[in-house]
Amino acid sequence: MSQVKLLLNDSPRHTDFTVPVVVYGSHPRETFNEIYEKQLTAKGAGGLMQNNGVSSAEITPGRTTPIMASTHPYVFYGDAQGFDDIGSGKLVNPGQATGQMIKDLTVARWLMTMSDDPSRTPKTVLQDSKVYWNDPANAAVVDALVQHQGSLYYSNPTTLTFEFLVPLPTIAEMTSSSAPATLPSAKKTAKSAAKVTTRPKKQTGRNVTTVIGDSGRPVDWWFIYKISKHSETSARRSVTGAEFAYFDADMASQKDPKLVLSPNRIDNNSALTNTLSPLFFEQAKANPKRGWYCYNDEDHYQRMTLTDQTS
Repeated sequence: MSQVKLLLNDSPRHTDFTVPVVVYGSHPRETFNEIYEKQLTAKGAGGLMQNNGVSSAEITPGRTTPIMASTHPYVFYGDAQGFDDIGSGKLVNPGQATGQMIKDLTVARWLMTMSDDPSRTPKTVLQDSKVYWNDPANAAVVDALVQHQGSLYYSNPTTLTFEFLVPLPTIAEMTSSSAPATLPSAKKTAKSAAKVTTRPKKQTGRNVTTVIGDSGRPVDWWFIYKISKHSETSARRSVTGAEFAYFDADMASQKDPKLVLSPNRIDNNSALTNTLSPLFFEQAKANPKRGWYCYNDEDHYQRMTLTDQTS
């Protein structure tokens, strides 16, 4: 309690408020709720703190403190590299990492805005911050931060000596596109295909999905051939049905462009999952203009139970 009060300096611009506070991590959040339950649930307050939620409380008599709860900052590295391999220097889950990076940036923007004017409504500022960092106009900045932070490398794990293998680019560099990593070639056997296309640089407005390539970086478009599980490789090895051949706009601009076999599964860490994951963000769910298209790729004449079918 004494540590919290040490942080609650009066706002230099609004004498009825203190500076805002962010509570990071589940245990600090639970402890904060326990200590300040009466203040958080008092009339006019926002209630007990929930993850990624906001509230307010009169912790200092006569002053209102805006409060936000968030996950521990270290969660990003677990999402980006896998919680059992943090410090490897390898970004293995760009889709998950991007989602967490947007959450972390949203918290930072909320704190900055509320520090400037703590009299603003915390929920409104939170929503505005979410919209800002989910705007496709900021996708390149988010991607650059993910690539940089996702390259965390512990050169000496014993002492946690670390570095970032991918340098943090300048703002000018963040807004320029980068070519995806080279992928191995493979046999072009396919059952179903999917193509997603857009031009991110020309998009305007909110809640527009950004096309993410197999490398985890934004591209103008990509094209996928999903490999049938009934296919065989050139070495006559069977496949699982999760493999797919891949091609995108950046690859098309290279010399002697070729369709290649992706090293990813189509249902995990692929161009498909990384592109569609933002559809599950709260902004996307709340957008009445967003639609859905679904299909089932089972043979229509094949009799199957519900649990056998995929869609």
